[in-house]
Parts: sequence; C-alpha cells; structure tokens
Amino acid sequence: MAKNKTTKWYENRYLVIFIIIGGLFVVFSIGNFFKENGNINIAGTFTLYANSYDENKPCEGDGGYSDINQGAKVTVRNGEGDILTVSDLGEGLADEFGADCVFNFNLNDVPNSKVYQFEVSHRGEVVYSKQQLAEKDFKINLSLGD
Repeated sequence: MAKNKTTKWYENRYLVIFIIIGGLFVVFSIGNFFKENGNINIAGTFTLYANSYDENKPCEGDGGYSDINQGAKVTVRNGEGDILTVSDLGEGLADEFGADCVFNFNLNDVPNSKVYQFEVSHRGEVVYSKQQLAEKDFKINLSLGD
C-alpha cells in the first residue's frame, strides 16, 4: 500500500524564505523607484543677517533688504533653468538673541531633477544636487547678509 505523502508549508522552509526575501526585494525596489523618480518635498529656512531685532518677535528685512519678508517668493529651477515650483516665505521670527530673522518655507511636490536651483526674491541662486538634498534629508538652510 502506497503511503500518501503530504508536505506542510513549513517543511519547505527554504522555499518560504526565498519567497519572503524576493517579496521584500520587490517592495524595496518599487519604493526606491518612486523615491528616485517621483516628486519630493523640501523644507527650508531662510536666515537674514542684517539688523537687530526684538528677540522671538516677528521680523522682516528693511532698507536694502526690504524685499525679504513674509510672502517673498522662493523659486526652484532645474539645471536647465526651468521653474519647477514657487512657494512663499512664512512669517519671519527673530532668533533668541535678536540678531537674525528666520523665515520658514515648504516646497511640496517638487518634480524630480538631478539639480535644484533655489532663489529667494531676486537674491541669486543656491544650487544643490538631488544627492546633496537627500543627504540633508530634504531640508535646506539658506541665508543672506553679514
């Protein structure tokens, strides 16, 4: 009489391990594809070193820096100079020493590029590669003044 041999799933543990590792590889590959080729979000600060401000109070630029205020445009271009996105500076807040005025900004859903050129108002561009941004966890700090 022939014995009916059934195999339980855990008896093929190497096959199960192979399937799990293969599945994880696929999941991570898809995730990296979208991270490398999809849009990104960038958080930033813009610090104005120009005047004395009241500590921890709202602030903005004046005189030669009067264009640096809440609502000033933050423009991002790719390496060819095409505009990828535009955002605004948030409200400026003096630091705890009253020496600097710090503005926050967020750039959401920025199209993929190898190079990003950032410009606040008309103050010149600061260039980052996508790799540099990734190393900074997509957070940048820009500044102007003494």
